[in-house]
Amino acid sequence: FLEKVKAKLGNDTIVNDSMEAGYYGVYLWAQAVREAKSFEPDKVLQAIKGRTYAAPGGSVEIDKDTLHTYMVPRFGKIIGPGKFEIIQGNEGKPLRPIPYPRYRSPESWAKYLDSLHTTWGNNWFGTN
Repeated sequence: FLEKVKAKLGNDTIVNDSMEAGYYGVYLWAQAVREAKSFEPDKVLQAIKGRTYAAPGGSVEIDKDTLHTYMVPRFGKIIGPGKFEIIQGNEGKPLRPIPYPRYRSPESWAKYLDSLHTTWGNNWFGTN
């Protein structure tokens, strides 16, 4: 993955977690489409639940309940522009996602997010 990114974008390219998520997300989606034998969103959604993929940063899994991703957490120290030293990992064990901080209920979060979406002119960019 890193070699492909650097070959395409240059050796100075700083690869981040969003780039990796986009990469493995396509593979998870493709697996789900193959299993569902359909591009229909509802069928793909059902097929992606619990799906796993050996991503560049470690194994990922789509949580069956929340559709968020189990991931391997890592803590690092910044050692230079775009460079980190991993100071603590989780020995490769993915942790279950907690998509909403627990000080609100999921329903309260949904209402809050809907209010932001409405306030922002029915888009997610925060601008009209």
